[in-house]
Amino acid sequence: MAPFDIIESAGKSYRLFWHYRGYLARLAIIPIMIKIVCWNLVIAFGWQEQYVRQAMVMLPSFFADGWMISHFIRLIFLGQTWPFKPTGNIEKDMEKLHNRALGIMRGTVSYVVIKFLMAGLLGLLYMYMQDNMQQVQNAEQDPSLFAFISAMLILALVLWLFKFTWFYIPAAINHPIPNLYKKIKGFKPALFIAATWMICFIPSLFLYKIFLEAFFGTPAEAPQDFATIQIIQDTCSIIVDTIMLFITTGGIAYAFAQVLLPKKKK
Repeated sequence: MAPFDIIESAGKSYRLFWHYRGYLARLAIIPIMIKIVCWNLVIAFGWQEQYVRQAMVMLPSFFADGWMISHFIRLIFLGQTWPFKPTGNIEKDMEKLHNRALGIMRGTVSYVVIKFLMAGLLGLLYMYMQDNMQQVQNAEQDPSLFAFISAMLILALVLWLFKFTWFYIPAAINHPIPNLYKKIKGFKPALFIAATWMICFIPSLFLYKIFLEAFFGTPAEAPQDFATIQIIQDTCSIIVDTIMLFITTGGIAYAFAQVLLPKKKK
């Protein structure tokens, strides 16, 4: 039996994003600006392929994205929006505010830690791939069976680890992470989580590629024009990356909701 409905989770995420598009745009303004500044610093240092160094420069952006996406997660599970709207009952308002602040802090810190671990893993994989490519070129022969098996094992490991990259979702709503892990342990849930992510991610990426080819398909002749177009492309990439972060997180959050919540509360 499937741990959750993939299509339902992805569909709910798309509908929620469209319904709250104005609110999410206001929520994302500052994180997008911070990400643009940090990414320009990465380009200035030439660290596009230095993933650990890149993560250090992008640290303020990680915190901003973590804050933003934690609010989005609490909207999905608890119906809470930012900023906090007091009811007038000081005691209850303080309790709710404390609970919300704790969830936002946990979700943000979890998101930042996960992004750093992902940067380290990407750095190791990049070094491994570079070494393998160098060995193949030096040997001037096809990759061995051992290299193929190693690649398949690495792919399976990455796929299994992929589900752990979403553990900032339960952290943002103060839900015990071990409880979620018990529900999705094993390899089969990892496949369903990856499939949900693909349904949320690929259509947005496909439309973005069409947009770039339509407006920036012909390279500019002048260097200054090329630099301007590159800045516009980077800005568009960051905006689309933020949109996909909302949609993919929403899809996985709805999937986790099917696993964690009773049927009457889904």
